[in-house]
Amino acid sequence: MSVTCSEQVGIIRSQQKNIFSVEIISSSACSACHANSSCSMMDKKTKIIEVNARSGYEIGETVCIEITSNQGLQAALIGYFLPFLLMVSTMALTFFIFQNELTAGIASILILIPYYVVLFFLKKILKQQFQFRLKKYFSNKL
Repeated sequence: MSVTCSEQVGIIRSQQKNIFSVEIISSSACSACHANSSCSMMDKKTKIIEVNARSGYEIGETVCIEITSNQGLQAALIGYFLPFLLMVSTMALTFFIFQNELTAGIASILILIPYYVVLFFLKKILKQQFQFRLKKYFSNKL
């Protein structure tokens, strides 16, 4: 059974031992549109991802960063779904107890503070769990 992967193209910006810092440009779906230069919704962000890899790569080289689909789904679950579920359940519970929308709304936003503090302290464990891989990038364009 083959494992499907998600890939992102990036450029190696620095290296410390076997840790490579790879710059990727994250863009929204509409940035690939032919009219993106005239649209105000274009969204591009530069991100640096640290990847533990064997040597054989050089600074400035274009590479592919891979992550398995399961790891990508786990990251989406931790980063998007769980905070959303936590906010909605906190809002419902707080509204049920206090019968006040303002209190429920504030509580649902404030509940994210301990959530992200816990994630911050689990950062080392999460880095081990989400392992990116580097591979050489070969352009298909002629």
